[in-house]
Amino acid sequence: MTTPPTTPPARPKIPRPTGALLTKSAGGGRGGNDAKIFVAFANGTVRQLTNAEFACWDDVTIDYYIPVGAQYDEQWNNLVALDSALKAS
Repeated sequence: MTTPPTTPPARPKIPRPTGALLTKSAGGGRGGNDAKIFVAFANGTVRQLTNAEFACWDDVTIDYYIPVGAQYDEQWNNLVALDSALKAS
């Protein structure tokens, strides 16, 4: 009789989609939304990265950090608005 493993097997890693770019706030001053990571896919879709994707993708390196400051808030607000529109549809 075999003994079952004491730890579950590691979650399989899947390749990050080709052309997917990850964007995150550089931190601070965005009303608690700093932890959000957005993904822009090669087909133009932009949305918030899910926890499952973050856990399973083999490469979750952030490609672009949006700097903090009033002059950069529009970049961040545009990502949040796109994500909100997708969730509403």
